[in-house]
Amino acid sequence: RKTNVKKVVVLLVLLGLGTATGGGQVPRKEDLTDEEQDLIRATGLDPVARIKLFLKFAADRLQKFQAAAASSETRDRSATLNDLLSAYSSCVDETTDTFDLNLGRRIDLRKAIQVARQQLPGFLAQLEEFKQRGTSDAELVRDTLEDSIIATQEAIAQVDTAAVAVGARTTIVMPSTV
Repeated sequence: RKTNVKKVVVLLVLLGLGTATGGGQVPRKEDLTDEEQDLIRATGLDPVARIKLFLKFAADRLQKFQAAAASSETRDRSATLNDLLSAYSSCVDETTDTFDLNLGRRIDLRKAIQVARQQLPGFLAQLEEFKQRGTSDAELVRDTLEDSIIATQEAIAQVDTAAVAVGARTTIVMPSTV
């Protein structure tokens, strides 16, 4: 009887793992292209691959946002800029959630931490620079821009938490030779 209970618990944990890591979940459809959604699904239960992809998608949205803001020919300027920032924030939130959901597991997140530490501060600097310009575009997207800045700051904090957690699991203490 105990083995049946254990099997059921293991099955439930595995099923929960698939949804907890976002194995079958993707952000809102309008935030990702069909191809991007397929790439996320293809990562399965690999949180490192998911994090790397979401950071790549976030960088893409931020680049498109910068290009749209720089272009005088952007149609429906306010909606376009807000949509790009919202999509950026969704990708960054997914990164944060994936780190958060996998911290307690025995998964090596060091590569994802490294990539996130390389990219997120640059994302934050770009957003803050855009905010500081004080242009009419910055006013058009003020609330969404602030949300994007907060999402990026939270992601950086989560990466720092993950780095501490991973460091605590992987640090080897050598005995002193006194």
